[in-house]
Order: sequence, then C-alpha cells, then structure tokens
Amino acid sequence: MTVSSAVSGQVPVEAMTLAESILDFSAEARKFQIDWITYEKSNFLGSTQLELLTSYLKGTPDARKEFLATHGVTFFTILINFMNKVSKIETLQFLLTWLDDILAEDPEHLNLLVQCSKRTSTPLYKAFLIAVETKDDLYVQHQANRILVKIITHKECALPPSAQQSYFAWVCKSMQSKEKDSAILTLSALNYLLRCAEYRRPFAQFPDSVQQLRAVLQLDVATYIQHQYLAMLCLWVMTFDSEVAAKLDQGGPHVIMDIAHLMKSSRKEKVIRMCFATFANLLTKPKSDSDKAKNAAAMISYKVLPFVQLRGSDDFDDEDVKNDLTVLKTTLEKVFDEMSTFDEYASEVSSGLLEWSPVHKSERFWRENAMRLNEERHKLIKILIQLLETSDNPMVLAVANHDLGEYVRHYPRGKQVLETLGGKKYIMKHMQNEDPAVRYEALIAVQKLMTQNWGRLGQKLQETMDTPK
Repeated sequence: MTVSSAVSGQVPVEAMTLAESILDFSAEARKFQIDWITYEKSNFLGSTQLELLTSYLKGTPDARKEFLATHGVTFFTILINFMNKVSKIETLQFLLTWLDDILAEDPEHLNLLVQCSKRTSTPLYKAFLIAVETKDDLYVQHQANRILVKIITHKECALPPSAQQSYFAWVCKSMQSKEKDSAILTLSALNYLLRCAEYRRPFAQFPDSVQQLRAVLQLDVATYIQHQYLAMLCLWVMTFDSEVAAKLDQGGPHVIMDIAHLMKSSRKEKVIRMCFATFANLLTKPKSDSDKAKNAAAMISYKVLPFVQLRGSDDFDDEDVKNDLTVLKTTLEKVFDEMSTFDEYASEVSSGLLEWSPVHKSERFWRENAMRLNEERHKLIKILIQLLETSDNPMVLAVANHDLGEYVRHYPRGKQVLETLGGKKYIMKHMQNEDPAVRYEALIAVQKLMTQNWGRLGQKLQETMDTPK
C-alpha cells in the first residue's frame, strides 16, 4: 500500500471485506420470498412498478444486464421509493442485499443509482441513513451503511453537513459495539469514506471522533489486531489533510501517545507500518513549521526516536515504509539535537512519562530554569500536579513530588503558586503513600514548602528512613 494510493483514493479491498460474519446473513436474505402482491394491494407499489421489479428478478444474468442498460434509472427510482416506505425487517434485509448485489456486479450501476436521485422525493442517501440510524438489526445497519458509503463518496452525492453530524454520531457509537464484527465493519466503512478528502476534516472536528479512535488503539493488542489496524488506517488517511495533521494532537486528545504505545507494543507488522506512516504524515503534512515541530516534540517525549533507530530500513521490503522510517529518523534526530535541556524537560513532563533522567537532579538546571515552569500560565506545574492527582506509577509520583519541591526551593513565589493551584494538598497526601520512594520525595517536598533549611532536614529524614527497625 503506497502513500500515493491514499491520495488517489485507492484504499485496499481488505478494508471493506473483513469481518463478514454479520454480512454472511446475505445468503439467507437472498432466499426470502417477498409478498409483492400484498405490497401492491397496500399501495406501496403500483402494478407497473411491481412488474418492473419482478421482471428483473426473474431475468437471467444477461437479461438483467440488458434490462438495467435500458431501464436502470427507472428501476432504481422505484426500488428506492419502495425502500422509503418499508419498515418490515425481512423485506429491508432482502432489498438491501439485492441492491448490494446489483452494485457489486458492475461499477456503472452506481452511476445509474446516483442518477435516480433526481427523480426521488427525498435525497438518495436518506433511506440508507435512516436504516443505519434507526434499525436495531445489525445486518440491516451494516448492509445499509456499505451502500450509503458508496453513494456519498460518489462525486455527485456528497453528504450535506447537517446529515454528516448524525451519521458521524452513529459511527462513533458503533465503534464502541460489543460485537467485534460490528465495530470492524464500522471502521472498514469509515476508512472507505475517508478516502474522500472532503470528509476528513469534518470527521476530525466532530466531537468524540478522535477519542473513539484512541479508544480502539488502547484495546488489548493481542485480541484487537484488526480493529487497531483499521483505526490506524483511518488516522493515516485523515492526516493527509494539512489542518488535521497540524491539530490532531494539540489542545485535546493525545493521539501521538496512543500511537507510540501501540507501535511499541504491537507484534503485527501491518499495524507498526501504519504507525510509521501516520507519524510521517504528522511531520510532513502540516503547513506550519511550528505545528510540525510540536508534533516532533511530542513524538520525542513518547520515546518514538529510540524505537525508530532500532528498526532499520533493511527490516522492510516496501519502499514506502523505508521512506517513512527515513523521514522519522532524520526529522526526529534533527529536532532532538536542537532541543535545549529545558525543551527536553518540558517534553518529558508533557508526556507524563517521568523518570529519573539526569536533569531532575541537576542543581544547575533548577537554578537556571525554575522560573520557566511559570511559562504558559504555569503549564508544566499544572501537569505535575495533575500527575500527583491521577498517576499510580511510583516513579512518576516520586519524580513529580521531587520536581515540585525543587521549583519551590528555587523560585521565591513557588509556595504561593503551588498553594493557589492546589498542589500542596496532593504532595501532603503522598506523605502516606505505600511506596517508600514516593513517600520520601513527598516528605522532602513538604519540608521545602515549610522551611528554608530543607537540606539538613532532608538529610536527617533520609538517615531516619535508612535506620534499621
């Protein structure tokens, strides 16, 4: 799969054909005997319309092909108007299966279906969108969705913004389905939809859309391989939009963190390759150098560079993967080399993955940079406090307590800032932490908050903790 294929819209067939177990019901649906006479008597169909539909059904393959060439637009118009009136699930199952089969026979049939939109009383997409959103039957939902996506990716049948909102809401809900096949079919269809550039930005901007894709990335990597592959395909295609690539990870969900974790934990090459490709887009597609740099800094903070350096291009035969690796390695190494010590520290804090790197224990660093933690309205201080509130990682908690203590010690107004932002109570809470390292760093931080003679008191505290009981 190449980058150029995504731009041209050629998404792999695999993305639309996996997870067929729900759609396997089509074999049964084709056998249904529809009571056409009752529908005619109930004025769902006129006699001429019924004759046209049944003529097609009774025809041989060659006769059907000739029939559609002559009567195709009229036939589809009757079929769609009939669908708009039907509520019986079995009939809908039959009609959707029938229509899907017709569309699969010849790509030209989709053009005939689109032409009938000028003759129907409602927009062509509407019957399928209603079935997707309102029917409880999973087969009806996903068969209708397959057809809907084919229609709205046609150049003459774009889904209007008002309808996009309701459709995207269904997509986000369906991604959460407990039925594995249902979620996979939804992700497959979404990937097919996002081939069209006009849907990428609206979907990315839809509330909760990116969060739902993140939720898929966070699933167990051994169990949900196909879910995660399809979710990464969606993110990859979305990031061909320059604005999406620029804003995907900023001011909201930390997508880069989830992709980095998936990349390092997955054992499936196809998943890892999509992570590389998406990261490469995030480094190259934004128009602004500033946005590219922010994405690069986030990748560095989540330890993407060491992983990329370990994976040589010789590990892959695909030229696109090799190119993606080259982009990642070259760009991230350049950004890392240009980062100041404080930039590295800020990147680490922003990632939430604190560890005892040398900077935390550097007297010179704190003397020169403590005041910089006030930048962007105390952004880094707020992150450290949030980590004390939410993290359960002993190393993260120990380092966060230590850093807040150093901030207070080297910045004269640090105590006031910490109390105003609510950090003091969390430091004091961790004085009772079950982990001795966390408890120690919290106690030292409290001493720094309470007294200037922190060094001697800290030494005594350490001696007390080291004394055998």
